[in-house]
Amino acid sequence: MREIPFMADMKKLAQGIVVALVSVMVGYILFNSLYQPTQIAVDDLNETLVTGGHATEAGIATTAWSFYLLAIPLVILGGAVMLIVNAFKT
Repeated sequence: MREIPFMADMKKLAQGIVVALVSVMVGYILFNSLYQPTQIAVDDLNETLVTGGHATEAGIATTAWSFYLLAIPLVILGGAVMLIVNAFKT
């Protein structure tokens, strides 16, 4: 059975939307689970900058790790946007 070009585009578009939604959900879950430790780390870093003391290694590591994890859904989201754009290319 021959596939209608329009339907193929719609299938690609639907895949892109699903990938985008999943990546947003993953990002939201990661952000919520990491917000508290990140906030603690940022407060620790601010206190260090104000007092001229030493930041705890855990605080710095938590901040770096959480931003790294938040980058993953953004990369997936970029892929989803590319899928959606490709769906409309002729």
